[in-house]
Amino acid sequence: MKFNIFTLLTLAFLFCNNNSFAQLKDSLSNKSNRFSVGIQISSFGGDFGWGVHFTSPYFAKKRLAIRLSAQYHYYEHLDSNATETLWTPYPAFKLGFVSTSKVLINFLRLYSHTGALIVVPNTVFSDIPIAFGAYTKLGAEALFSSNGKAWGSYFFEGGWIGLFSKANRLPGNPVYSNGFLAATGVRFYF
Repeated sequence: MKFNIFTLLTLAFLFCNNNSFAQLKDSLSNKSNRFSVGIQISSFGGDFGWGVHFTSPYFAKKRLAIRLSAQYHYYEHLDSNATETLWTPYPAFKLGFVSTSKVLINFLRLYSHTGALIVVPNTVFSDIPIAFGAYTKLGAEALFSSNGKAWGSYFFEGGWIGLFSKANRLPGNPVYSNGFLAATGVRFYF
């Protein structure tokens, strides 16, 4: 008899909380689907970098957005004499689409992001003025909320990046901005 009463009370508690959680998830989802600005640190195939990104309001049933990113990365390589390790900076720009899920477990949202990459190589390691590539990644963001409204999030993401260019001024013409892509940062909603 005690087990049945405990089970009944537990189910009633979960049902009541589930309704309030659903309301909270809906309000978080509505606020987190607006324009956002984020800052991040990242790795483009081992090239450390930092950047800022802008995300449009979500459209297509609040599942799709456009994200523009400007980043500054550092290519680690040996100098032309192979005597000293250098970190040579280069800017990168990404433009792509973000597809997102609904808010899960009251504060977590999953997304995928894919698009085009434009890199302006440094003349120290490349004589190509502009290099093009592509990327795709999966991410998750933990939403910060106040009074049931999301105002920001912490995110982490991983995927791949491919740049159709090489560092042709260095011995062996090594690749850069290729391979595993990882990023983490914060995003603020307006």
